[in-house]
Amino acid sequence: MQAIGRWGEDTAVKYLETLGDTILARNVHTPQGELDMIASRNQLLVFIEVKTRTSHPFAFPEGSVTPRKQVYMLSAAEMYPDHNPECYDTW
Repeated sequence: MQAIGRWGEDTAVKYLETLGDTILARNVHTPQGELDMIASRNQLLVFIEVKTRTSHPFAFPEGSVTPRKQVYMLSAAEMYPDHNPECYDTW
């Protein structure tokens, strides 16, 4: 399964770069959980959760990001700039 997840993340990186995003970090581990990707877009930090599916073609990926996961992601995103001030250097 890790190979499929890695493929999904690599595909997401390529897509985001075509939009002009700069990928700042991948697979960031925090006490609140993992952030799949952090990007810079138009002087904003963007926190990205990647969901790669091999089955259930009509299932929406956002349905698999539970409210609990959303709370963890928000907490990790709020702490990221404080612990990584270099992220501001990308602008």
